[in-house]
Amino acid sequence: GEALHFWIAVPSERVFAASDRILRTNLAWMTLIGLATLAAAWVGLRVSILAPVHALGNATRRMREGDLSARAGDLPAGELGELGRAFDEMAREVARGQRDLRESEERVRLVVETAMDAVVTIDEKGVVTGWNKKAVAIFGWSTDEAFGRDFAELVIPERDRERHHLGLQDLRESGQGIYQNRQLEIEAIRKDGTVLPVELSIAPVRWEGKLFFSAFMRDITRRKRDQEAMLHLAYHDTLTGFPNRALLRARELAPDDPDIRY
Repeated sequence: GEALHFWIAVPSERVFAASDRILRTNLAWMTLIGLATLAAAWVGLRVSILAPVHALGNATRRMREGDLSARAGDLPAGELGELGRAFDEMAREVARGQRDLRESEERVRLVVETAMDAVVTIDEKGVVTGWNKKAVAIFGWSTDEAFGRDFAELVIPERDRERHHLGLQDLRESGQGIYQNRQLEIEAIRKDGTVLPVELSIAPVRWEGKLFFSAFMRDITRRKRDQEAMLHLAYHDTLTGFPNRALLRARELAPDDPDIRY
């Protein structure tokens, strides 16, 4: 006999439905796995690189703005961690240096404020930038009143101001002049206009490329009074108060000596 052949028609959708479901399921799982992998990589990148870089950048910004307590903090092991620890150590050294500098400046300020002499700092143009308590006591100008004023207008008699300005100019330009390594006895003026004898010395100081002057002044009123009393005793008779032979002899030997004017 002849073989029998049967043809059965089955829709293609039914034939490939199962394989399509399997394929879509696999693709979905692969997509989820890929996204999870990318997310994990992003988290790892953020933890290992971006977060430490952000921490270092934030600490650097705070340090630049003057916050000396800024630190990168605990960072993961590796090169960025080593960099963060190096930054923190540098920040601690800077903070210690700033603290030591502030303490040193405070000690200097206390020394100046408690000095027995008037201590005045002036810039290269002769303008007052510092005026201690003794200067207030001697000359009567408060610190606020003196600050920003011309030094000569505060304490130097008008007749001597040109000489004073020339002396500062010499110090500024050549380091020479009337104030170089000298203590001068001059007449000064107080706020109320009264005149007093002072001992004045001015020293130039350079700091961070800028020139300023430190002026030291001592009220020598009592010393001059004592000197005059001693001269009077030396040149006058203790009983009569009249000039004695010593004064006459001194006048003959030094007629132009200002100390011998009795």
